[in-house]
Amino acid sequence: MSVLRIYTMDPIYARFPVPHHGDLQVGQAVGFQLGNVPGLTFQGTIAEISSEAAPLGGETVIWVTAGLKNPDGLLRPGLGGHVTLEGGPPP
Repeated sequence: MSVLRIYTMDPIYARFPVPHHGDLQVGQAVGFQLGNVPGLTFQGTIAEISSEAAPLGGETVIWVTAGLKNPDGLLRPGLGGHVTLEGGPPP
C-alpha cells in the first residue's frame, strides 16, 4: 500500500497557537512576517480553528491554521515568523 500526500505552496498553510480568548473566525484576515525578512508581510485568512483548547507553555491556547498567499514561493515548510490577526492582538 502506498500513501500519497499532496502539498500546495500557494497558498501555503501555517499552524500557530493563539491564546484562548475567543473572537476567532474562519475567514478572518492574518498577516505573517518572516523573522529574517523585515518589512515583508504575507497575507492570508484563517482556514481552520481547533475545537479544543490545549496547554502550551503554561497557558491555554487554540491551534489555528491559516492559508497564506505565496506567489513567489518564498514561504517554505519549517520557517518561523510572527502572525498578526486582523481585529485582535498578535498571538
